[in-house]
Amino acid sequence: MELNDFFESENEITFVLRKEHEEISDLFRELHSANAADDKAMALSVYSELKELLGSHAHAEESVLYEAMQHIPDLKRNSFEGAQEHALVDSLFAKLDVITPNNMTLWQATVKVLNELVDHHVKEEEGTVFPKVIEHYTTATREKMGSEFIDLQTDLLAGRPRFHSVLSPLLKPGKQTTTQRSI
Repeated sequence: MELNDFFESENEITFVLRKEHEEISDLFRELHSANAADDKAMALSVYSELKELLGSHAHAEESVLYEAMQHIPDLKRNSFEGAQEHALVDSLFAKLDVITPNNMTLWQATVKVLNELVDHHVKEEEGTVFPKVIEHYTTATREKMGSEFIDLQTDLLAGRPRFHSVLSPLLKPGKQTTTQRSI
């Protein structure tokens, strides 16, 4: 194992996921602010962005990172746990879609539970899983996974200007992204 394997570069899967986790946290803060201000239109707009980002994040994470983790005995269980947590997030989104905007009190309570589930998932992933990923995969492999994640995420979020600002700094110099297209 190289000394560099203990430090993240900005192209590694763990770094890329941390950055996206920060964006997701920002969206939850925006959503809670809109809920606190009883701004239903803003809450639903931010919710829509959050749902789209979390859905594409989970899909790309499962396709790139969790798939690789299934081949490492020390990480296999974590990959299944993460996928199960993603499924729970999906089920909460399905509930939120049904109750929106009929019962904002129930909707806001469900958003709070969703936020707590995502916070738990992120803390476990960053605190337990990422150190194991850094231990088991070389820097080059983690960077390759980071590139694959970014490419898939870019395709999944094509045409969404807000998400282009999140992914742009992570793209390779000179790479054109489909997120620059008009909607």
